[in-house]
Amino acid sequence: MARKQTVPISNFRQGLKQHFDDLKRGQSVHVSSHHKTIGVLMHPSDYWELANGGKRMSEIITLYNHTGGSAKTTLTRELAYGLAQKGYKVLAVDLDSQANLTEFLGYLIDVDIRPEHTALSAILENQPLSPIETRFGFDLIPGHEDLRRVRRADIAELLNLRKHLKKIAAERGYQYILIDASPAGETLSSIASASASKLICPIPSTIKGLRSIRSTLSVVQESASINPELEILMYVLTRAGRTSGVKYANEQISEQLDSLGVPYFNGLTERSTPFEFAAAECRPVLSLEYSNRNMSGIETTKAELQQIVSLLESLTQAPVNS
Repeated sequence: MARKQTVPISNFRQGLKQHFDDLKRGQSVHVSSHHKTIGVLMHPSDYWELANGGKRMSEIITLYNHTGGSAKTTLTRELAYGLAQKGYKVLAVDLDSQANLTEFLGYLIDVDIRPEHTALSAILENQPLSPIETRFGFDLIPGHEDLRRVRRADIAELLNLRKHLKKIAAERGYQYILIDASPAGETLSSIASASASKLICPIPSTIKGLRSIRSTLSVVQESASINPELEILMYVLTRAGRTSGVKYANEQISEQLDSLGVPYFNGLTERSTPFEFAAAECRPVLSLEYSNRNMSGIETTKAELQQIVSLLESLTQAPVNS
């Protein structure tokens, strides 16, 4: 937990100067008198959140795991759709130069996507974001191969996307912003973790997945200097199955996650049919409708995905209709 920063009112000017960088990073600073808090200073974007009914307006969550094949992009797509179907205002951000999330939603990168629609200008030029409206009820900041231009970033560029996401959340009322982090681009991954307050970590039920738990923990520690709010919201065990190897890895991962005390979903079963149909039709699995009994795996997968959506909802904020 981040240490509370305090400025005594008797030395306000000097204290504000001392903690100005903390405010720019989005960290609150308490103003005290005789060791009691009499006010709180915060980043302007946080004031916009408070202006919306006095409660936190948006959850910015990065789907994170460097391990390939963890179903990170799939989960981003399904969570965005599932939350939108529940009535939430959702923005998905494809922060991957491979643009798999964007393509999975049916967009042709070189035909449908213009560079100004991506996060590139927000990161490098501090320009506002311009989401596009998808046919699935949520908005999208698409990916593009031009994101490869983000090779190194100073601290301002690391935080530019976070600033513009908070601003557009306040302007458009997004309640959930889900970032699909790049699996390979180190700088883009750093920007993704610097932009969020929470991580969802998909972990494949493999020995490689077991080893990746350590990297998910280290990203929180490494981000502490610029994003002290960052925490792991939950893990999702993916590629679950009945083979002995998968079951062994799944048990080892569950045992380690139990010791961490972080919520997790166990597990999203690996079924090729639902995900192949979703890929072929460029739409979320949760939006597929089949009555053929040979497609029974789709309904089971949809039920598992709905449980993950509900777990995310319960760990963040009250349902819209409650």
